[in-house]
Amino acid sequence: MPTNRVSRTPLRVRFQKDTWRRNRQVLWSGVPHGLAQEWADERGMQTLTTAMGPLMVSDHPSCLKSKKSQKSWSRYMRGASAVFAYHISKGEKITVLSPPPPTRFHPDGLTNYQALEEPVLKGAIRGSAVSCIEMVHPTVKGAEDFCYQVWPADDARLWIANFGMLPPKEHWRRISPKKRNLIVSQTELFISGGANMQNVSGPAKALTEKQKREKKEVEMRKKVEKKMEEKRKMEEKRKLKEKRRMEEKRKMEEKRKLKEKRKLEEERKMKEKRKLKEKRKMEEKRKMEEKRKLKEKRKLEEKRKMEEKRKLKEKRKLEEERKMEEKRKLKEKRKLEEERKMEQKRKMEEKRRKR
Repeated sequence: MPTNRVSRTPLRVRFQKDTWRRNRQVLWSGVPHGLAQEWADERGMQTLTTAMGPLMVSDHPSCLKSKKSQKSWSRYMRGASAVFAYHISKGEKITVLSPPPPTRFHPDGLTNYQALEEPVLKGAIRGSAVSCIEMVHPTVKGAEDFCYQVWPADDARLWIANFGMLPPKEHWRRISPKKRNLIVSQTELFISGGANMQNVSGPAKALTEKQKREKKEVEMRKKVEKKMEEKRKMEEKRKLKEKRRMEEKRKMEEKRKLKEKRKLEEERKMKEKRKLKEKRKMEEKRKMEEKRKLKEKRKLEEKRKMEEKRKLKEKRKLEEERKMEEKRKLKEKRKLEEERKMEQKRKMEEKRRKR
């Protein structure tokens, strides 16, 4: 009959060999496994897959995957995760990969990391805890190497100061009620019964102890379910409040934008009105100027005509004077001619007399 017990000796050998890189382990939640593995490999860090080595290679003799059902293998891996987390807790720090704020973890709080690994990291077994849990959000472009502390103090403000508050993750992997109850019961039993590392055999061990402590498990499960239900309701309430706040903020922003748009429209209309008024004023000024020029032109034309008339009159007067002068001269000339003739006649008369 196949066993669900986590192979303690191979795991302890893997986690205590020279291949174990102290303070260079990576846990992940809410991001693709491939991305987490690639991120760790590029930085020379270890995920559970890396640390287990051949125990995770399907065709390797040490790997138990082919000897177990899918359900048993899943339980085995949860036990391995707990042992991995316990060995990490003997160091100083751990790096966790997750989606960015505001929603860094599954709202149900029942992922392997939240329900199993994180409590172990914080000292659930024999009080062994890391000094610092650091977080990285590799799904955000440009933030692949930005880490900040989330425990014992949460410095999320450093992230927000550098990258702002991004839209929350909307779609989370659904945890079925049956699996949720299984994770809760396994986790509680693992943590409560894990005071001695020699007794730690993962969720599979917890399930065998369940028959001996059925009453305690039911009570603990109910307590955890109640706690998780309260947490879920609180989270839903917080999300609803956040949604309302965001909706109010959006409406306020739309109202502000509409007000700004109206203000700009009024300013544009006022500007157009002012331009139109200025244009009309300029048009009136232009017409007045044209009218003044036309009046000036007419005045000059009248003056020119008056001058021409005066000159013509002057010319006629001069012409009349010239004619009068010519007439007077002609008359004078005739008179002189008559006098000359009279003188000639008189002289001839005298000449006759002398003879």
